Amino acid sequence: MVSLAVKADAIDQLVKAKMKERYIPGLQLAVVKNGKLVKQGNYGFADLQHAVPVVSKTQFPINSMTKALRVWLLCS
Repeated sequence: MVSLAVKADAIDQLVKAKMKERYIPGLQLAVVKNGKLVKQGNYGFADLQHAVPVVSKTQFPINSMTKALRVWLLCS
C-alpha cells in the first residue's frame, strides 16, 4: 500500500514538471474525492515581476473561462 505522503509528493512533482513544460507561472490545485478535500496545493508565483508566491488566498482572474462556463450552463 502506498502512503498518502508518497502520492502527494508524486502529485507535487507532476504539477511542477507540467508547469515548467507549459510555462505556467502559478496555480492552485484542489483534489476532491468522494466529496472530501484530499489534496490542496499552491504552486509558483501570482506575480512574477515582484516574486509574489501563490498562497491559499490568491485570487486569479477567470478571463475566458466564462465562455466555457456559459456553454456548460446552457447545455445543462
